Amino acid sequence: MLLKFTKMQGLKNDFMVVNGVTQKVFFSPDLIKKLADRHSGIGFDQLLLIEPPYDPNVDFHYRVFNPDGEEALQGINGASCFAKFVLEHRLISKKEISVSTASGLLSLKVAKDNSIIVNLAEPKVTAAADNLKTVELCGRTYITACNKEVPKDFFDMVIHSFTEKNKFKEKPEVVICRIINPHKLTFNLYDSNGGRLKAGIQAYCCAGAAGILQGGIQSPVAVENERDVLTIYWDGEASLVKFSEEVVRIFDGSVAI
Repeated sequence: MLLKFTKMQGLKNDFMVVNGVTQKVFFSPDLIKKLADRHSGIGFDQLLLIEPPYDPNVDFHYRVFNPDGEEALQGINGASCFAKFVLEHRLISKKEISVSTASGLLSLKVAKDNSIIVNLAEPKVTAAADNLKTVELCGRTYITACNKEVPKDFFDMVIHSFTEKNKFKEKPEVVICRIINPHKLTFNLYDSNGGRLKAGIQAYCCAGAAGILQGGIQSPVAVENERDVLTIYWDGEASLVKFSEEVVRIFDGSVAI
């Protein structure tokens, strides 16, 4: 069988996107591993499979596979690529797209400038000591600090004490933000010991929400990390955080499987 696919990129992740609506395909873990190999296969950070809807009330079902062949529960990182793909391949013409995933429903909207806005989730924010806040988003907990000088003992003393006191089920990640202007901030992501981490979309959204809560910054906000810039939209507590990002179609191809 000749499998048609598209390589796409967003937030410096590359995706192999497969149209399972107009072509029938089954991916075994072994096949995914072979395709994921960057030397002998196609190579990708994740494989995105677009399928007909399982539920008549949504437009598509969307599955995400990691390079080890395992299906991922979260498909947030590839959501914008998914939307760009179905629009460019004329699988849908609507401006609002609903899609089911392994972890629930996603809602996406085409803005007036043709950017894709993804409705993510409602962040749960709790104020804490030392000008820190905790933000729970999509099952992950972050400790956030904005415009705060970070002394050498910040992680050993402040973060360690804070995590011990709150007894989190899992050690939270730490977002340190710096507000640049009313619509822009930068941030870095750390583990609870101070080691730098690769930031995903949840961390960008968390940083944007933290900056808006801090004051002096307004939605929409350009949130910048060393990886990329995302635009975050948030109207405050009891509202969904949304994001848009630049995604690129790298090439279309086909491979025998």
